[in-house]
Amino acid sequence: MQFTTSLVSLILAAVTIGVQGSPIEQRQEARRIYAKFWADTTCGADGGAWIEDTVWLQDAQPLGTCIDVSIWDPTFNSTGVEFNNADQLLRVYSQKGCQETGANALFFDVHAVELNCWAQRVESVKFLA
Repeated sequence: MQFTTSLVSLILAAVTIGVQGSPIEQRQEARRIYAKFWADTTCGADGGAWIEDTVWLQDAQPLGTCIDVSIWDPTFNSTGVEFNNADQLLRVYSQKGCQETGANALFFDVHAVELNCWAQRVESVKFLA
């Protein structure tokens, strides 16, 4: 009887003690950039409407892979990066297919952990080494 009581007490103590996550688990948060698309050219600073948002995951594809962006409302005029824990550069393009040259081919770079607003449309992106 005493052995059973001790065993039950030991099991109960083991169950009630919380185990916190290790530092390794905390470091494995997905590298990503969260962006919002706005109707105005100031990312909502002058009262423009928030149109849509998206998340680009750094490790979802090999570095240098072009990702075409589809926004349901094509009238947006600025892109604001609201969260950025990426450790690679993200190049953001005004044209599909990550075009860097040609008519109306514009791009800007979002550096690791940079938060900012850009008065440019986004049609494609890619993470660079």
